Amino acid sequence: MGERLWQLIADVERQHGVPPFGEIQLAAMAEGEPESLGVVAERNGGTEAYGFAVPTPDRGIWTLELAAGPGIYDWFLERVLEVLEAAGVAEVVLWVHSPAVEPPLRLVRPERALYRMSAAITATDPPVPPDGVTIRGVDVPRDAPALIRLNNQAFGDHPEQGGWTPRDLETRLALSWFDPAGLRTAWMGSRLVAFNWTKVHPEPGPSGETVGEIYSIAVDPSFQGRGLGRTIAVEGLRYLAANRGAGRAILYVDSSNTAALELYRSLGFATEHVDRAYRWKADR
Repeated sequence: MGERLWQLIADVERQHGVPPFGEIQLAAMAEGEPESLGVVAERNGGTEAYGFAVPTPDRGIWTLELAAGPGIYDWFLERVLEVLEAAGVAEVVLWVHSPAVEPPLRLVRPERALYRMSAAITATDPPVPPDGVTIRGVDVPRDAPALIRLNNQAFGDHPEQGGWTPRDLETRLALSWFDPAGLRTAWMGSRLVAFNWTKVHPEPGPSGETVGEIYSIAVDPSFQGRGLGRTIAVEGLRYLAANRGAGRAILYVDSSNTAALELYRSLGFATEHVDRAYRWKADR
């Protein structure tokens, strides 16, 4: 990405208090994802807005995020959607991370909300897993097929998390913060039945503490109801506190996922920020 684009992203983050692009979107931008589509608005030699869209693995839906300077978000969103439609894109999910941005409802319709939750954490003893289950870190070359299988079973048709290919996994494994020991995996014999993918943020929290994250958590649907969700969640938090020195943890969860919300709230998590998703269809 060019210097002017990085400056725009930094300016929008300062203005709104949150980054305009998510981590996976930024990684795809930096790598030059071949199937992506970027749209830029420039004036007087400066970059005023940038939109970036990538397709889901089946290319049925595209994920779009925007960075736009003051006063041009609505105009630029309309231009980006026109470009996408002209390129043959039929359906888009637009993610908005700032509460200050309200996309025009003549263009998109509200669809989902994603809660960012946080809690203070301390080192604890390892949780006792269900009978027959063992927990360890990940051996990437050996465990990659099992990770993809479980992810796609657990998330099904989820628009962002489902339908992983080996390339989707490789993109996440290449992220600078990836820690094989921090990808906590639960096994029933040779079968992967749950994982908790943890992350440590480089920036300290508001009180100077190290911040960890439950980046992605999954349980094999055929093993649900055995306490694996709580076990693997607690194991990830224990690892972050005991092995990485984290004093606070965050996570993201869909507002409609009542079971996960109940679990996280029981572990002391509270909502601190909301990301919103909007949908656009070319034929609406």
